[in-house]
Amino acid sequence: MLVDRTVQPLQLTEAGERFLPLAANLRTSLVAARSICSNESPARQAPVTLAVAEGLESGVLAQLLTRIKGRSVDVTVRVVARGVDAAPVSLHEGEADLWLAPQHVQLPLALDPARFEAVTVAHDRLLPVAAPDPMGRALHTLPGLPGRPAPLLEYRKSDYLAQVAAMLVSAGPMRAYVAHTGAADSLHSLRSMALHGMGVAFLPESMVRDELRRRELVHVDTRWSGELEIRLIRARARPHPPNSATGIVWQCLAPGASMPVPRVVTEHRHPVERTLRAAA
Repeated sequence: MLVDRTVQPLQLTEAGERFLPLAANLRTSLVAARSICSNESPARQAPVTLAVAEGLESGVLAQLLTRIKGRSVDVTVRVVARGVDAAPVSLHEGEADLWLAPQHVQLPLALDPARFEAVTVAHDRLLPVAAPDPMGRALHTLPGLPGRPAPLLEYRKSDYLAQVAAMLVSAGPMRAYVAHTGAADSLHSLRSMALHGMGVAFLPESMVRDELRRRELVHVDTRWSGELEIRLIRARARPHPPNSATGIVWQCLAPGASMPVPRVVTEHRHPVERTLRAAA
C-alpha cells in the first residue's frame, strides 16, 4: 500500500515514500518518449515545400499529389512557383525541400550531381499550339513561308521552356520561317494569347489538355513537339531521413519513373502558392 488512508490528511506509507522518486522518473521518461514520437511523426513536422516550374502546376502536379494521397500518408505539401534560375538556390538555402522541373534530353538541366539528386517522376510534351480557324484547322502553322512567316508567341528568354522551344524551332525537320509577334511573362498569358488567335505558342501538353480536347487550341505540327521528363530534385547537402515528411514525399513519387501525361487537368491560379493536405 502506497497511501495511508486511516489518517487525515492522507499520507504516504513507507513504501509510498520509497516509490515517489521512481514515479517522478517514470513521468519524466514518458514525457520524453512522447516528445520523441511527436518529433518523428510526419504529421507534426513542418510542411514540405515543393517548388514547381510554371506550367506544371496545371496538370502534372495534380497527378503527383494524387499519387501521394493514394499512398495513405499524412503529410502537408506547400507548393510555390520557382523557375530554373531560382529553384536551385531555394533548394540549397532550404527555402524549398523539393523541386519539380521539366527537362528535355537535348537540353539537360545544369545541375551539379554532387550537390543535387534527381529522379524522373512523370513525362510531358512541349507542343506548338494555335487557335483553330472556322474549319477547325490551325489558324497558324509551321514551318511558315519566306514571305508569310508563322507568328510565334514568346515566353521570357531566360525561362527554360523558352530555350527548349527555341531549340525545337531551330532543330525541326525543315527550316522554319517565324516572326516574333508577341511576348509574355508567363505561360498562362501565352495560352491566353494563343486562344485569341495571336500566334503559335509552345506550351506543355498537360497545361492545355482541356483546350485541345475542346478544340479551343489545335496542335500545330507533331514534328516540332518535344518530349519532356519531369524531374523531382533535392539537395544532397540537406539530409531528409526516410521517416521525415520530405523523405516520405520523395519515396511516394520517386518509384513512378514512367507516369504518362495526366488526362485530367486541374487549373490553379498563378503564381502558385498554396497548401495542400494529402491524406487518406
